[in-house]
Amino acid sequence: MRNFFNKAVLKISSFFDTSYFAMMLAGIELLCYYLGLDLVVIVVISLVTSFAFLFKKNLNCLLVIFLFMSTMISLKNSPANEDLFSNSGYYFQPGVYITCIVFAAIPVGIVIFTAIKNFVQKKISFDKVALSTILVGIAFLLSGSFSKTYNPLNTMFGGFMFFFFVVLFFAVIPYVNIDKNSISIVSKQVAIFLLVPLVEMIVYYIVYFAQGNEFDYRLYILLGWGNRNTLGMLFTVTLPFLLFLIKYETKKGYKALFGILAVLSITGTVFTFSRQAYLFMFVLITFYLGILLYTANNLTRNKYKRLLFFWCVGIAGLLLACEISGFFESIGMNGVSYSRIGLWLDAVKAFKENMFFGEGFFYNGGDPKVQLASIMPYCCHNTLFQMIGSCGLIGIVTYVFYRIATIKKVMSGITVEKSYPAMACAIIILMSLIDIHLFDLFGSGLYVILLAMSMAKNNLSENNNVSKQDIKEDAVEIKNNEDQICLEEKI
Repeated sequence: MRNFFNKAVLKISSFFDTSYFAMMLAGIELLCYYLGLDLVVIVVISLVTSFAFLFKKNLNCLLVIFLFMSTMISLKNSPANEDLFSNSGYYFQPGVYITCIVFAAIPVGIVIFTAIKNFVQKKISFDKVALSTILVGIAFLLSGSFSKTYNPLNTMFGGFMFFFFVVLFFAVIPYVNIDKNSISIVSKQVAIFLLVPLVEMIVYYIVYFAQGNEFDYRLYILLGWGNRNTLGMLFTVTLPFLLFLIKYETKKGYKALFGILAVLSITGTVFTFSRQAYLFMFVLITFYLGILLYTANNLTRNKYKRLLFFWCVGIAGLLLACEISGFFESIGMNGVSYSRIGLWLDAVKAFKENMFFGEGFFYNGGDPKVQLASIMPYCCHNTLFQMIGSCGLIGIVTYVFYRIATIKKVMSGITVEKSYPAMACAIIILMSLIDIHLFDLFGSGLYVILLAMSMAKNNLSENNNVSKQDIKEDAVEIKNNEDQICLEEKI
């Protein structure tokens, strides 16, 4: 019986590292999204997350799990209240929220146990990254301490942030690995995930026009689990994995499919009308083409020069057309976003009121009459201002220390393979300078997984071995590699 159980666990573990696993999650999530069966998705995500932490030695699959986790709330049942649908009380039904709490508590408990076990077994080196991670987590917990208008929700939300930034990171970091094979698997899973937001966005537009609505550049897309900025963030953050597949996929048919998916993803970004997604999609593609040109040899340099030239000319032409047509003005890109500046000024005001610990995540703008009716915090749409206003000097100092330590750690061990999750991680960090992604609970979890992958050990396979054939193939690749890929230390 025990032998049977072990074989079953191994087969399921292997299944988690295949494209079929992502297909299964995509099918379940799309079906339940339109049937309004959110609890089914929540239970499935809870179970696969728990299984991964309990039985898998390689946790690369967590990236696609967290992506599906971030899109599991359906439009029908979303607590949000927008024009296209009525406010739903689905998640406030006792049976629903109790089930959510139970199935959230299971993986949370396992993650906490895994993080403690990793420390006890000394699987985590106590370096500057570990120290800074703990310190910034403590700053989250101390948010708003000794404030005259202290809100107990500060501690609750600070606890959530501590869990994702600290506990989840320490639970994951020993068990992620990135080499050419593993990044290929992860990238294909991400590509399959992208079909979910693409399908949901297309259906959203079909329903919108079917209701007799006219085309509106400022259409505020809301898909239940997020708005246009969340959708744009997902398209942008996942693009590096498509770029990897386009460059390194050996089967021409698959390469073409991934190219088509990348075009659809970029087109989807355009139709989110998310200004931040426009900006960072352009920055990402330009940066990537620049890196390809810089690392290219004489045989491929001219090709990348042409690509970069046509990309820049195309963008310049598009910008001119948008300016002439008045598109920028129609989506609010013709001036400064004063709403953002107002939030940043509020953060400075909060800092002045409590310099050491800030006024907390649930700052009321200094007006005791203002009541925050949500469990979501007062978001400044800028990570630095958020830390200054919510956590004071302790918060901003520890965060800067944390960010410097993590960047140094990533850059010290960067490889071609790890550069792709690193680009995705950098996009979330940069987009959080004008939005709340790092303080959105699912966004912060996604960020931590990408950060861990960017720092990952090389070639930590499910059985902790690397075959001689893999080493031989990598050695041949180095010898003939036109893209100058460096092979890291083999285990």
